[in-house]
Amino acid sequence: MVKPEVLALLRPDGDAAAGDVEVTAFSLLGQTDTALRVLVDLRALAPEDARRLAVRLADLYALPGAPPLEIALPDEPAPRDPGSALLCRLPAGIALEAFAIAALREDAGGEGLRLTSRRPEGRARGDWLEAWLAPRAAEADEGQARSSPRRAREWRAPARAEATPRPASAPQPAETVGPAAEIVRPPPMPPELLGGLALPLAYPIRARSWPRIAVLIHLHYAELGPEFREHLRHMPGPADLYVTTDTQAKRAALQTCFGGWHGGSVEIRVVPNRGRDVAPRIVGLAEVHRRYDLCLHLHGKRSTHWARGEEWRRDLLATLLGSPGMVAGTVEAFARWPRLGIILPRTWPPLQSAIDWGWDFLRARALAARMNIDVSADQVLDFPAGSMFWSRGDALRPLLDLDLKVTDFEAEDGLPNGSLAHAIERLMLHVCEKAGYHWLRIGDPRRSVPGSLRAARSPAELDEIVATNVLRLTDPVLNPPARPARATAAPRLRFQPDRTSPPRLTLLARDIAGRSHDVHDRALPLLARMSLAAGEDLRIRIAAEGGIDRASLPAELAEAEVMDVSAIGLAAALPLARDDVLLATCWRSAAAALHLREMQADHHGLPAPPAWFLPDGQDAPEEFRRAVEARAGDFLVLSHPSCSRTRSFPDRVALPPIWDPQLPLPAGEWSTEEQPLLLVDWRPSLDPALRDAVQRLLEGWASCDPIAASRWRLLGLGEAGQDIILPGGALLHCRALPAGAERAALLRRGRAGILPPWGQVPGRLGGEMAAYGLNLLGTECWPADAPALRDALASVLQSPRRMGRASDRPPPPFVTMRELDSLAGALVRRVLFPNGTREADLRAAARMAPSSPHAMTEEMEITMHGSMA
Repeated sequence: MVKPEVLALLRPDGDAAAGDVEVTAFSLLGQTDTALRVLVDLRALAPEDARRLAVRLADLYALPGAPPLEIALPDEPAPRDPGSALLCRLPAGIALEAFAIAALREDAGGEGLRLTSRRPEGRARGDWLEAWLAPRAAEADEGQARSSPRRAREWRAPARAEATPRPASAPQPAETVGPAAEIVRPPPMPPELLGGLALPLAYPIRARSWPRIAVLIHLHYAELGPEFREHLRHMPGPADLYVTTDTQAKRAALQTCFGGWHGGSVEIRVVPNRGRDVAPRIVGLAEVHRRYDLCLHLHGKRSTHWARGEEWRRDLLATLLGSPGMVAGTVEAFARWPRLGIILPRTWPPLQSAIDWGWDFLRARALAARMNIDVSADQVLDFPAGSMFWSRGDALRPLLDLDLKVTDFEAEDGLPNGSLAHAIERLMLHVCEKAGYHWLRIGDPRRSVPGSLRAARSPAELDEIVATNVLRLTDPVLNPPARPARATAAPRLRFQPDRTSPPRLTLLARDIAGRSHDVHDRALPLLARMSLAAGEDLRIRIAAEGGIDRASLPAELAEAEVMDVSAIGLAAALPLARDDVLLATCWRSAAAALHLREMQADHHGLPAPPAWFLPDGQDAPEEFRRAVEARAGDFLVLSHPSCSRTRSFPDRVALPPIWDPQLPLPAGEWSTEEQPLLLVDWRPSLDPALRDAVQRLLEGWASCDPIAASRWRLLGLGEAGQDIILPGGALLHCRALPAGAERAALLRRGRAGILPPWGQVPGRLGGEMAAYGLNLLGTECWPADAPALRDALASVLQSPRRMGRASDRPPPPFVTMRELDSLAGALVRRVLFPNGTREADLRAAARMAPSSPHAMTEEMEITMHGSMA
């Protein structure tokens, strides 16, 4: 009798994702039952996800010998009745061992087959099939028994919410943690970060001394020895071989295989069959790592649970030992980058969606904690899938220092996941980062995703490619936030090493689009004068959220590098050389600067220069303020003299606002227009709540005294916007801060100014109002009520018009451009010669030494109107 067809039903169950379906579909390629047919039911997935998965599965099943594949997509009719087929319903995420269906269908007879997670007596740890859906007694005909109405209902029913079954756990060593109760999947690595170096290099490599290389090979399958011996012929320089296996008979065979190796010494060791290939290399060859500059990790990978396991091994060997040029390019990258710790093959494209923690997360997290590594399921993950890679001798030091024993590893049972060896495999790059190194992917572009690998045509291009691919898996900014970022979130910047010179000063600004007046008033003029003073010896870079309008930059910064950063989405890479300096302009960017400095120091192996902090005076979220104040010694603060929040910082230099050279100095005269002008410092985007409070105050004043309000002309200066209509017909005209001569005309005509507390630091406009003799309202006693404002403005009209003091220099708290140039020169010397500029030099250059929070505001207080106190 012809054996009935086995129809494998595969579909996502509950929280199982597309990757689970793909893993199980891979394993079905390893089944050799000629009567097998596969149907993948994707009706429960989102249409876009289903279509993408269907394309990948169709490509996989296009291989010769693959079983017939049928895919049910969303919005399509239910799959047809399986008829006389035996039904094998597979939970997604389970990888079948090779030949599992063929071996067990005989035991099932005329019954269906079902994957189960219960352990029958006598069965080893792993996955198995058992009889399912026995035929009913009333269904005498064999064909009807395999095509019952119950079977059709089960086949057509939508996917049910079931937990992903997982194999039972084998006994664990006393101090280890068992497998996770479910598969743990990290966020996917952003496609932009999956790049690497194309090998071989596209330029001739100059001769250099050859490093000491050890090739560590574990061969459980000794018959693969000739294949590895053939690939080792591509080693262009000497290398010692260390081969491990698990029996004396295999050792003898491997001794014969590698006996003719003339590239160096050969040592073959017998080790217990525990811990896959990981225990032999980490425990059996622990002392070898420290004796060599570089180690190449190989093993006889077969992945018998998957039909493409042999193809996977060949791809790994071709990537690591594909040609002498590929090996020479790898050694060149190690030689040019001393902090490069691991070079791994780019993930084989069919496996990219399977890069996850599997059932190993809890075990990996416990092991990582022993190395003081914090891993989270919310972090992106990458690792040398297949456990073959190059490493620097010291890059695995944190793992080797654990002094693991062979007995810490499980006895070999063929399980493709859920063991200590698999947990270590997934932590390899974390270990490398903990040791103070970074890692790099390599590959042959002919066998990789198009565009993912970049070719290096010169040593400079090689340096650029390595630098742009430096990632840290534990870097919190590498992972896009799960929720939309708050407006107060820190800018997302990740460290990228840089070898270029000269040093660079990077301004980290919250906004240069018009809201952050302190950046315009103090930071940009300072950078402009520093650029002028340093010439080509100092580069300037501006990193701002929301983009940069170059027209708003001073002319001296026309050649400055600019970049747009954001608090959401993928973190922008910020290249930092060893001596580069960061200038933060708010508490949020100061917190980001701390994180970048840690990465900078860790990569370059030297203390990073202190970050500069020019606070904008805005209220800071408590989490950022605490973080920055706890590290006050890591900053040089360029503070406004009236800013009291930075008084605790030990390295502090006062930087008042610079008098606008285009604004004429007060000449002791004013306009004689009859309608009085009330100027309002108007920066509503800084604080929407305060904006509403100012508007309510003006509306209340216009309501309680509409006749008096109608006598005033109201003008909000700072941000352009729609005019605000007040009761009685009065208008608040909102406009951007005009240029020098026009602003001077308005200041001469003004009688009073309202200064809402937009921040801890008064803006430029408030100081200019005081210099021109305006009566300033609201500086010390905000918020005020409408009657107080009414009385204060009435008093202003009854008192004589005051004039600004005529002077040949700006009034306090402003400094002249010459004084700014002196400070800029001292700061340039601090960047270029960090050990040769003292704090006293900076203070002398700035000609200021604040003794109290109000030292620079005493002359302003003379002109403050006291009627609102």
